[in-house]
Amino acid sequence: MNKDTLEVVNKIFIEVFNDESIILDKTTNSSDIDKWDSLNNMHLVVAIEKYFKVRIKLKDIQSWDNVGALCEWISNKTA
Repeated sequence: MNKDTLEVVNKIFIEVFNDESIILDKTTNSSDIDKWDSLNNMHLVVAIEKYFKVRIKLKDIQSWDNVGALCEWISNKTA
C-alpha cells in the first residue's frame, strides 16, 4: 500500500464524514467510524472514484475488509 494513497483516502474520509479527527490506518474498518453506514459508504465510493478517476464495482467494495484493502486496490488501479 502506498503511503500517499492512505493520506489522500484519509482526507476524503475527513471530507465525507465532516470530521477532522479521523485518522485512518490500514486496519480501519466500518465499525471504527461511527457515521460509516451504507449511505456514507456510497458517498465515499463516489468521492474516491472522482478523485482517483477509477470505476469501482460492487464486487470490489465487497472484497475490502478494511482501509488497507481499499488503498491496495486503488494503488493497483492507478499504477
